[in-house]
Amino acid sequence: MVLPVRASVRAFSEAAPDELGTLASLRLAPALPILPKELHSAPVVGIAVCYTGNIADGEAILRPLRDFGRPLLDTIGLKPYTVV
Repeated sequence: MVLPVRASVRAFSEAAPDELGTLASLRLAPALPILPKELHSAPVVGIAVCYTGNIADGEAILRPLRDFGRPLLDTIGLKPYTVV
């Protein structure tokens, strides 16, 4: 599963506009309260994004990423830049 994810994230990032930053991480899930306990220490792919353009445009640009598969957790949303 890692190779299709890596290729998909790479293709998504290469096609993205300059206003979108992405960071992918292959790691073990941390023991955070927002994650179910059965996922703690399980291998996961984390993808962080930051889009600095129009909100509606950002939603459209991120749609392929969201449609790739069912995420364990989706925290993408409007945030102040200082939070990102």
